[in-house]
Order: sequence, then structure tokens, then C-alpha cells
Amino acid sequence: MQEENSIAVDNLRPNGKMKLSKLTIQPAPASPSMLMAILRRQPKGAVASKTASWSERCDPTLITVIPVFNGARYIAQTLQSVARQTRRPDRCIILDNCSTDDTREVVCRFHDMECEWHENPTNLGLFGNFNRALDFAKEADYLHILCADDMVKPTFYQRCIEVSRQEPGRAMIYSQTELVNQEGNHLPFTYLHGSPPRRARSIAVKKVLIARAELRAFYPGVVLKTNRQSSPCHFLGDVPHLGDHIFWGTWATHCSQVFELPDVLFQYRLHETNETKRNAKSLQAYVADEWRAMQIMASLLAEHGLKRWYRIQKLKCIFAARSQVKIRETKDASPDFAARIEKLTKAVVGTLYWGLGDIAVTIVKGTR
Repeated sequence: MQEENSIAVDNLRPNGKMKLSKLTIQPAPASPSMLMAILRRQPKGAVASKTASWSERCDPTLITVIPVFNGARYIAQTLQSVARQTRRPDRCIILDNCSTDDTREVVCRFHDMECEWHENPTNLGLFGNFNRALDFAKEADYLHILCADDMVKPTFYQRCIEVSRQEPGRAMIYSQTELVNQEGNHLPFTYLHGSPPRRARSIAVKKVLIARAELRAFYPGVVLKTNRQSSPCHFLGDVPHLGDHIFWGTWATHCSQVFELPDVLFQYRLHETNETKRNAKSLQAYVADEWRAMQIMASLLAEHGLKRWYRIQKLKCIFAARSQVKIRETKDASPDFAARIEKLTKAVVGTLYWGLGDIAVTIVKGTR
């Protein structure tokens, strides 16, 4: 017998969502065709000492969307990190992309907060599912797209909202990132571009675009302040390795402010089955799309004349250097793949910049 306050399905609406009603001491149907399950319990071990009032939760509103495909191994840890937030989201939505593992069962067994289960009728692809998550932008003041293998630390949402709440326009807020392994244990990580700020700060949009054009590491600990407006841009589905990287830069051009938090509040999990690892085996995704992403971001800078020329030459050097690193990492295990990287890169940058990239990598390697 299911406990009191269980949730049961009334009927399936034409738009594919489930209409739900709360039943008392009545077991929910166990039909395998059920597309949504919501379970609500008191939080176990939540950081907040009391539940937020209605006004605190609804003004402003925050929606967390977790796109997932075969995420049974890690999604419970992801959900637990959301449940432990000092400022919980008003809705936590799982967008399942036709998983074939036990993802749905894991979500249904999670009792520490209310979750919504939405299942796509067909697999939309990684960024197709991310774009579906963007459909919720107009339903909340803040939107967070959280991958089903990553985690957020307890004050992540609270800090993101605090720093940006008074901003009248669209905004983007991101924290520092901690890398963790398959077991969730900390991995050594050095802040890649100088030291993190001592306090929250506003970042110029131009600076964001330059960093994206140069492909500086940018992990997805990002909350979007949508102000209940539709998303002005979408993820590019044909750039599987850098679609999110391009999206963050493009979104920044529609923001009145971009905020950087000094705190390490986001945990990015590295494991053998994530998308980054799979893309490393594709020449198009791993190498060619990098140059495409660089060009897209550079075009958003709207530079002209000498500035534009200088920017492209610098990006050619960076692209050549990145390819040199990839070759050194792959030539022993896959010399043919390394040779293809060299051929493709030389076709883009030419012999001069290929040589400059090699010199740059050698110098950096020698200083470490």
C-alpha cells in the first residue's frame, strides 16, 4: 500500500503531459506507460532549517530542468544536490530523452523533494533536449539547465539569485567549478585564467565573447535570468562538442549583465561515458567544430578592419596550438587520427600558424 499523499495519474493530455491529482491512501497505478511521476516528502538532511514561504518561493521563481538520457547511475546524486539547496527551485523537471535504463525508476524512488517527469516521444538528441528545456524560460524568472551527472553545492541557487535579483534585464550568473570523478571525489583543478575574484563581479559581455572565441574552459554552472521571456537563442544541434559553449556566448549578447561568483558552487563530473569523451573520437566534433565555434563567437564581437584581422590571426594560433596538444595526446594510441588532425588544422591555419602553435605548446610545456 502506498503512503498518504501519494500521486496518481488522472489522464493523459493531448500535449503529452500528464494531468496529476493527489490521492489519499490509494496506490498509484503501476502502468509502464506512465509518463510522469511526482513524489513529495519532507527533505532528509536539507540544509535549510525550514521550508520557504510561498512568497519567498514564488517571487522570483526558479525552475531547474534536468535533461537526461540513460542517467540512472548518477541522477540520484544530482537530485540530492538540488534537494539540499538553501533556496530550492520552485519546480524540478526531468526531461527524459527515451532512456533505456532504469532512469525513471531511480527518479520515482527519490523521495526528498517534488520532481516532475516528462518523457519525449522520440529521442531529440542531446541539444534537442536542451532546447526543450529552454521552453520553460517564459514560465520562470530564473532557469537552470543541469546535466544529470553534475551537482550543485547547497548555496548555489541562493547566491545566484542574491547577486542578480535587482537586475531588471536578462542576466547570466555562473560560479567557479570543481571537477569530480565517477565517484564524486574531488579532482585537482587549477583556475585556468588567473585567480577567481574575491567577490561577485559583473563581467563585460565583450570579455565573455573573447573568452568563448578563444575556447577557454567554461563549465556549465550557469543560471539564466529569463525574466519570464522566451529564450532569444538556442543550442546548435550540429555542433555536438561545443553547442553549449556557443550557446552561453550567444545568450550573453542578450544580457544586460553577466555575473561571476567567486565561490566554487558547481561540480562537473568527468567519467568515461559523458558526451565529451565520446566526441573525442570524432574528427569533426573534436577538431573541425572548434574552428567553427571560434568563428561564430568572433563574429558576435562585431569587430572590423585591423581589429578583426588581428582577432582572426590570434584565433588561428590558438586553434593550431590546441590541435598540437591533441596530436601529442593521441599519436601513440592512434597515429592515423593524429595525422588527420594535423592535415585538417593545416588546411585551416596554414604552415606559418601551424609552426607558431607548435612553438607555443613547446614553451608552455617547458615552463611546467
